[in-house]
Amino acid sequence: MIWLDGLDLPMYQAIPVNFAQGYKEHRYPSLETPESMHKLPWKTVHCALASIPGPYARYQYLLPSGKPLSSIIGAEAERIDARMEAPRRRETASFVYHVVEGTGRTVFDDGEVILWEKSDTFCIPAWKAHYHVNDCDETVYLFSFSDRPLLENLGMFRREEGAHNVDGSV
Repeated sequence: MIWLDGLDLPMYQAIPVNFAQGYKEHRYPSLETPESMHKLPWKTVHCALASIPGPYARYQYLLPSGKPLSSIIGAEAERIDARMEAPRRRETASFVYHVVEGTGRTVFDDGEVILWEKSDTFCIPAWKAHYHVNDCDETVYLFSFSDRPLLENLGMFRREEGAHNVDGSV
């Protein structure tokens, strides 16, 4: 199990419309609840990624309605086959990545490189062009969350994808 919190607190700090409502009881009541629609077992995601042909696959976590997990934060998983690369991306969204399996690196157009391995967590700033490289002989799996849903709701999301040369240029 991996516990990685992605909080929308900065949004609520910028737009202070949140509040707390206390309970009558001294202690919050513990109640049995139905299964959460936000629970997606890794097995389900792994099978979905495996069903996508090619050396790279991306899976967007969605609610049964087809909408993102929330109106502010979304999540994705990626698969990069052994010794392969993901397509170059540049988005207005910022990402927090967690390495589920494998070893590799993320290469930025400005020459910066982030090396990563299983259990590492790293960030990609908004509008910073990059691509991931699988440096091992096994499949790499990455999990990420981003502010993409918020930017889409505000009409501010933009994505640029494309091939790159060995030096990172398009």
